[in-house]
Amino acid sequence: MRALIDSLRSRKEMVAYFDKHEYPATSWIPLNLAESLKDELEREGFKPLGARELRDWMIEVIEDQRAQNTLVVFLQDVAPDTILDRFTPDALVRQYLDHGGCILWLGDIPFWYRGKEGEEKPEPIYGNLVPINLLGVIPVITYTPTDVVEITKEGRKLGLTIKWTSHRPVIYMKDKSHDFIPLAKSKPLIAHCVPLTIEGRPVKEVIREPSLLGRILRYFRGRFQLGVAEVEVRSEAERGKKRPTVFITGEKLPCAWIKKFGDGMFIRLWDMPIRSELVNYYTRIIATEILRITRRKSLK
Repeated sequence: MRALIDSLRSRKEMVAYFDKHEYPATSWIPLNLAESLKDELEREGFKPLGARELRDWMIEVIEDQRAQNTLVVFLQDVAPDTILDRFTPDALVRQYLDHGGCILWLGDIPFWYRGKEGEEKPEPIYGNLVPINLLGVIPVITYTPTDVVEITKEGRKLGLTIKWTSHRPVIYMKDKSHDFIPLAKSKPLIAHCVPLTIEGRPVKEVIREPSLLGRILRYFRGRFQLGVAEVEVRSEAERGKKRPTVFITGEKLPCAWIKKFGDGMFIRLWDMPIRSELVNYYTRIIATEILRITRRKSLK
């Protein structure tokens, strides 16, 4: 964890994605909050980039082999199609991570939606398994948090201090935990896994056993223990219109976390909807936490 924090805080090139004019789509982060955060971070040295600028910047830092010295904060929780150009790990945004880049994400599930030019409403793309394909974690949907989050030892080391109410924790494979660091955990009363579909079709229709992928998906469709929850995952066809269910066994689920990609990292924080009436409050606490995590000076 010490080496990871040192790597994070040694990054000198900080940018913030914000594009309310050409790519206005957002989900849980109101545009007025995103703009207010952009103004605060810009004063502290972060460079605001729009969707096209972000694409060009990611290509440039990959080609120049300087991605390991960079970090981008997504102030809108909908990635634009300029960087989320594919639904597989060869998407530009994942290539940026694989080459050592760092992303800090807040709000709704990462890559659950995609933004398109001129459209305020985001495009739902979760049916293509994009969050799973790009990040290797299984999102969980819950509307029944039983308490505010518990910040882990690693989260405190990183600089997290503000607690929140989690709405979108994740499941991760216990034997892969060396690549996954929980920063905060929550305990939902009831939760649902994402529907397992590919391009809108149930996985059972797409995958033909006994292929390797078929055997993997058959494993996921059964009941199994992940170390954090007992899960039953089935395709939409098997459950009709019902969502697959996660049965919580008593352990808390990660709701803020770091997923490592070699020297790159994806930092996920604050998985909650934010009310637009509380913009001033959340601008201050979120900007302060971002600056603390990246070891910039805190807001006065």
